[in-house]
Amino acid sequence: QRRPPLDHISGMRALLSGWIVLGHYCSFPPQEGVFTLLLGRGYVAVQGFIILSGFITHYAYHDARYDAWPAVLRFYAKRFGAILGSYYLFYALTAAWRVCFDWDGVVAHADSMLLSLVLCQAWLTGVPGRVSVPGGDDNYPNVPAWTLSTLAFSWLLFPLLQSWLRAASGATRLGWLPPLLLCLLLVLAPVPLRLLLHGGMGWATYGCAYHWPPFRVPDFA
Repeated sequence: QRRPPLDHISGMRALLSGWIVLGHYCSFPPQEGVFTLLLGRGYVAVQGFIILSGFITHYAYHDARYDAWPAVLRFYAKRFGAILGSYYLFYALTAAWRVCFDWDGVVAHADSMLLSLVLCQAWLTGVPGRVSVPGGDDNYPNVPAWTLSTLAFSWLLFPLLQSWLRAASGATRLGWLPPLLLCLLLVLAPVPLRLLLHGGMGWATYGCAYHWPPFRVPDFA
């Protein structure tokens, strides 16, 4: 049964969208001025978007059961079907622009072009030696689409995650302990490893923490 829409959530998403768009016109790092400093922290709005995406997904599919593959595939068809049309439209437009005006970049980032075709461009940012920075070419050709790539990982996990949370909610309080510990492990464990590999909090570590899909699963959940 379709659940009623939440208009206030749509309003929050509109505000966050405006924040992100305006923030891209600010210098980085943001300069002095309260308004400019606020807009320059668009990563806060991105975080809010991921949290809202998880909330809306759990809200919309709260009563669904994923005990069989047909139900899981129906969820994937509905969830990915809602975004793939616009995703591939803008992929085609940005790829055409890159081919016409930035052919050297296309050759240099052919791997990212291919990964973007299957919505996996953000998935390799946790691999040692691979650097991803905000606005960087690691998510070539349509850089802002990394958020959909990151969310795709959580959407793929959602049937399992929802079944797990449903089972935990019906158990004792200790039933929440395994998923909580897993979330903490996903968030905390790789950061010291990246710090050791790169010798400090550089762009590689920041980009990994910002883009890598497993880091965002707790936010989504």
